[in-house]
Amino acid sequence: MSDEIVSRFPYATIGTILGAHGGTGEVIVFPTSHSAELRCGMTVWVVPPGEDFGPLTIESVRPGPKGLLIKLSLIECRNHSSALKGARLIAAASDLLDVSDDDAALNPIGYKVMDEKLGELGVINEVIHTGANDVWVVEGGRWNQVLIPVIDYVVRSTDPDSGTVNVRLLDGLISEDLIDEN
Repeated sequence: MSDEIVSRFPYATIGTILGAHGGTGEVIVFPTSHSAELRCGMTVWVVPPGEDFGPLTIESVRPGPKGLLIKLSLIECRNHSSALKGARLIAAASDLLDVSDDDAALNPIGYKVMDEKLGELGVINEVIHTGANDVWVVEGGRWNQVLIPVIDYVVRSTDPDSGTVNVRLLDGLISEDLIDEN
């Protein structure tokens, strides 16, 4: 991924906090595409912050029955960890660049998305893993947020050199009323 892409979109969502685990401040995190890259010592942020903890450091990561169990610095009790339920855990994209070019299709965070008819839709800022296929969360364009299923019919091409994905949206992914307004 190029430095230009990282500078345009410097943070990536690495998971959603599902709730507290135990009494020591550990949280349950439903991971996104970057879960394999989580490691002890990594600096992360909670968005939106429940309390002003500032940057946090991952102290431990282990698998759990409902997601990853993560211990974060400064989160010392169940009250702190419970307050973070529903928040996103983000990290600097530059900390997640250990992925090789061969894995670029699996790590499209920061890629610009272009539709055949509508033009630029925004930038991929999250990958949701579902049972059937992944879904890209695209934000920053005229339509605020667009959810794009990662299937062959929709994803026409990916260009890692330019950090661009070309798509053909399915009817109904963006309301016709919104298309007419823009």
